[in-house]
Amino acid sequence: MSARDRLPNARATFARGPRVNVLVIDDSESARAGISAVLVNAGFPVFELPSAIGASRTILRNNIGAVVVDVSMPGLSGDKLVTVLRKNGALSTLAIIVVSSDAAQLALIANDPGIDAVIPKSAIATELVAAIERHVGAPRRESAPGRPGA
Repeated sequence: MSARDRLPNARATFARGPRVNVLVIDDSESARAGISAVLVNAGFPVFELPSAIGASRTILRNNIGAVVVDVSMPGLSGDKLVTVLRKNGALSTLAIIVVSSDAAQLALIANDPGIDAVIPKSAIATELVAAIERHVGAPRRESAPGRPGA
């Protein structure tokens, strides 16, 4: 009996290989849970924070390879957190995906070169995993064209 036979959900994980650790930051507990569920089901180890406070420390301590952050949060907003993270040379290869329920907010930040992808929360189930796979380990761009889920 192979490992795939013993673990019915292991096929996707085996087919895709090892997964990077992902940090999900959203002030909404239900949104964090929903985003995390999509990632866990795709085989990603997931860490969660309810705000941007402690994000850099969590990323460095847990070898995070991708961050999914809500743009609209009290205190340090998601787009401002991107700026902070990109200034830290140790995090230069970090994939950063910004999510929001507000399409207008995403359109305003879509061209920010520090953001790898923007995804409407309504499309997380269909676009998030592919966006992370596309951007983890990819070279950083100087500029990024406007794009949901780029």
